[in-house]
Amino acid sequence: MDSPRRPADDEIAAVFAAMRSEAASREWGSVEELEAHMESVMARLNARPQADLGGLSPNDMVQLLHGDWSGPGPLRLVRNLPLDEIADAPWFTVARTLMQVVRVGGPIKATPKGNLPRAVVRLFLENILSEEAKERFGERGLGAVNEQDLHAIHIPRILLDMAGLVRQRKGLFVLTKAGRGLLPDASAGELFAVLFEACFRKLDLAYLDRAPEAPEFQHLIGFAMVRLRELARDWIPADRIDAEGLHPDLRGAIPQTMPEWDPITTLVERRLLYPLEQFNLVERREAPKPPAEPGDPWRHIREEVRKTPLYDRFLVDGRLRVGRE
Repeated sequence: MDSPRRPADDEIAAVFAAMRSEAASREWGSVEELEAHMESVMARLNARPQADLGGLSPNDMVQLLHGDWSGPGPLRLVRNLPLDEIADAPWFTVARTLMQVVRVGGPIKATPKGNLPRAVVRLFLENILSEEAKERFGERGLGAVNEQDLHAIHIPRILLDMAGLVRQRKGLFVLTKAGRGLLPDASAGELFAVLFEACFRKLDLAYLDRAPEAPEFQHLIGFAMVRLRELARDWIPADRIDAEGLHPDLRGAIPQTMPEWDPITTLVERRLLYPLEQFNLVERREAPKPPAEPGDPWRHIREEVRKTPLYDRFLVDGRLRVGRE
């Protein structure tokens, strides 16, 4: 089944038709002159904002997909936020604490599967869990919890490895030279940005859930982050992001394997909102519960989402050169 044509498709087709008409109606001094003219037309087209891209231009999309999120594109990470603004972000806090534990206590022996030993996991649990959460482990106790049992510890440890900050050498977790350089309080903002990039640009986000691989979703995730600036200024239904916050090509690219299950909803919840929440960039709450509808057994579990103040301080529009420099 062919994907429906978008307004931009018709606009581009009209531009090419006009270019062909112009090329045929004029006398050109040389092929080079004609090529130069066509290149200037294409440059203007690529710089033109498109409504179906949320006001972004094709040039903006190139920056989002292939840029380093540190330049003049629509998404630029502010890399020098002070520690007090980011200290409560869960994954950042766990990752930075693990770096400090390795620095102060020396290399940590990994388990045969390459994970943190239970003693270190227990140390984290005792400090990051509420008393109520600790009680839920019951007789099993915190000492029997493995690293992979909890994303709250496992994912930050993986991000440190992917960012090259904590590595395994001869079965030991050690702090790298890059890791030591990012531990001072003055480097906290850079560490935050490095971990964020490792999460969304190096980690395969499919690892966070059991949904289909859907690499297209992660490839276009920067577009959703730009759209959230406007969409999530205040509380909105989370499923509004599905409809208005994603690149228009995604809906036809993600296969629906079960008729009652929308994969886009799961991908937005698990691979966009959940990790953003772990960096304290969005917050979620349970929405008012409308009556369940036939064929929609999950209607009563709807959520609302909004960005936090940190979102606009960290994920800025590089075209405007705003935020801390």
